[in-house]
Amino acid sequence: MKTEPSSALRQEYAKYLSQKQEPLKAQTINSYLRSIKSFPNSLDVADSLRQSAFNKLSSYGFKETRQVLESADNYLMLNKKTHGAFPAAANYYLQFLTERESRGYIALKNESESERRFRDWLGKQVYGLSQSTIKNYTKALDELPSSLTTDKPIPRSMYCVDKYQDFKDVEKTIRNAANFEEINKASKGFLQGTLSASLRQYGEFLQYWHDFEILQSDSGDSKDTYEQINNTEVKRNVIARSGQSSFRRRLLKKNSSCELCGLHYSQLLIASHIKPWRNSSDFERLDISNGLVLCVNHDSLFDKGLVSFSYDSGGLIAISKEIARDDYQKLNLNSNMYIQLMGRRASYMEYHFTTYLHIHNLWSEQTI
Repeated sequence: MKTEPSSALRQEYAKYLSQKQEPLKAQTINSYLRSIKSFPNSLDVADSLRQSAFNKLSSYGFKETRQVLESADNYLMLNKKTHGAFPAAANYYLQFLTERESRGYIALKNESESERRFRDWLGKQVYGLSQSTIKNYTKALDELPSSLTTDKPIPRSMYCVDKYQDFKDVEKTIRNAANFEEINKASKGFLQGTLSASLRQYGEFLQYWHDFEILQSDSGDSKDTYEQINNTEVKRNVIARSGQSSFRRRLLKKNSSCELCGLHYSQLLIASHIKPWRNSSDFERLDISNGLVLCVNHDSLFDKGLVSFSYDSGGLIAISKEIARDDYQKLNLNSNMYIQLMGRRASYMEYHFTTYLHIHNLWSEQTI
């Protein structure tokens, strides 16, 4: 039978307490173990926090959770009732997690899995990266942090950090390191700027998975994230805004102007889904291959299916015959316009093109 991570960590924590320079008595150890596991269950906090603290496997995640627990209205009363066991146990648990991470242990998932997911994400979600660049980014996050001189302890490997908010705290400490600029320059076989670039990409990666997990929570399997939101429609809108915000941010990093007319005013640009949000899976909703950057004019035409692009003819524009040729100039259209289509993007465009082909009688120069 496979041991649950929280159970394994509980055993490891008990061993840590028993092997300190001044070992704790067995009775005290058992009290601390019970407190870490059960104390949060009695606090007036969100359901997602009313669980064993052994579910928090990173020091950063535990510190954040501990602050929320200590702000509960009934914290002081329960702490007095249990003779202060939780804060004492929490102090030891934080020391334990910090020492554990300094020895290279990985929070929540093993290092190879974290690195594999990051590498896979770089290949699928970030355009223009060569395999050698991806390899350098993943390697830099593992090797370079240990060379930094920081005023706060940081994990030996960035793969110890798997939550976006935790990452922002660690990243700030890293970038403020006395020797950050020196390490960020060409060192240990890495190109100049590799550490800074890999940190930026890892932050995007964690933000992506944060949004992805929020989207999955809408399936009804989890009530933790939105347990205080009772209105289903409100919940759905919150999830949509979070995912679409992430999608827009990453897509505009790839394209900063309209892909048809070249307009570059960000206030007038729309990060549009090729396959509509409502018809997409969670992966497709956040996949920037399923996106176009268009100005408000061209986005409106595309969204209504009055223009599309031939997925099998080099991305040539297809225009509805409902639009009179005399209006092309007013709408900034011409039949020679095209966009770049490749890989998954072409598959998404096939969905859009075939959906509106007959509805709006699309045609292109290719079909004449």
